[in-house]
Amino acid sequence: MNMNMTYLKRSARKMGALVALAGSIPMAVEAAPEPDAAKASRAPVAQATVPSPSPSSYFVPAGESRVFRLDRPMKRVAVGNPEVADYIRLSSSELYLLGKKPGATNITVWDQNGNATSTPLQVGRNSTAIRSLLKAVLPNETDIHV
Repeated sequence: MNMNMTYLKRSARKMGALVALAGSIPMAVEAAPEPDAAKASRAPVAQATVPSPSPSSYFVPAGESRVFRLDRPMKRVAVGNPEVADYIRLSSSELYLLGKKPGATNITVWDQNGNATSTPLQVGRNSTAIRSLLKAVLPNETDIHV
């Protein structure tokens, strides 16, 4: 019985610390889990190459970057709101996207024939720290999505 009380007290302290931390970290709830390609790298400016023939939208965490391979060569690129995201054209088929601050914008890509494709780009809050903390404090919980 005493061992169960000790466990409960420890769990309560951990939960209290988690609640205090969660209240001090601004978070955004994502409608869907982060794509596997986005989980590939967690360093602030690390690159993860995402082989995507033609994405219907792009997601990049704020303060991180991703490299996307396009299905056809591009001639020109433009980002709708340069305060939210930036890009570097690495090659005619690779696009480096950097999430600057949370928000929504779009990326317009022109192919070699001048045809333009505009795709939504979502820059979300980086929730890696809170996810790691939740996993450490509640290791048996598998249905928590941040």
